[in-house]
Amino acid sequence: METENLGIEDITTAENSKKSSDDLLEQFNKTARYDKNGDLEVAFPYNGNETRLADNYGVAYKRLQSLMVTLQKGNNQLPQYDKIIDDQLSAGYIEKVTPEMLKTTGPQYYIPHRAVFKEDSETTKVRIVLDASSHASGQLSLNDCLHAGTNMIKKIFGIPVRMRFSRYVIVADIEKAFHQVRLQEEFRNTTMFLWLKDPSNLVTFSNIQVYCFTRIPFGVSSSPFLLAAFIYYCLDSNPDSLNQMIKDNIYVDLSVYH
Repeated sequence: METENLGIEDITTAENSKKSSDDLLEQFNKTARYDKNGDLEVAFPYNGNETRLADNYGVAYKRLQSLMVTLQKGNNQLPQYDKIIDDQLSAGYIEKVTPEMLKTTGPQYYIPHRAVFKEDSETTKVRIVLDASSHASGQLSLNDCLHAGTNMIKKIFGIPVRMRFSRYVIVADIEKAFHQVRLQEEFRNTTMFLWLKDPSNLVTFSNIQVYCFTRIPFGVSSSPFLLAAFIYYCLDSNPDSLNQMIKDNIYVDLSVYH
């Protein structure tokens, strides 16, 4: 049980937390911007440690070697994993990193990834999980360099309770919600990951293909905050009588109308 629910949380701590949350939301609103196509892009909320962020390439390379051993042992798992990456590339969620992109200033970071298998699933049997908390000994991870942000998720208990007071209920889900939020170009070099040009061949430096995310990746500590702030920003930028109901009844990427 959290002491804040009892009304005995330290006032200074609570006030500092509130100010921090307000500051992060203010920073989000100031840094969010529209690209030339009119799409809203967001910035990572760095906490000041990003200047000490190592690129984590060595760890990511070794983790890729281990991943390939696992995928090659499985039944048709490697083609499934490769297809997910191809699909993300086709959808524009990721892009290939060029040598010119690596010459830009600013922090760089390679995110290791692994496979999670769920054979009994009818839809997603293989899922890619990113590890943005990975780091070499004595180094920082990407998550160490980000504000996780305030928890903007509504208490789920109230949503189904309010639903019971209405005769009709509409439930809406944002498909691939995190991948709907575009990441500003100058932050993408901290979302790089390694894959293979030809997955049927060995893991060698010449066979490495580097990608980066163009959208906020699930697995980065600030992504839940960025998603929620993004939704609120879009609602506030487009006034409508339904907006407050959406804010009161949204849980991550699921919203209820009643």
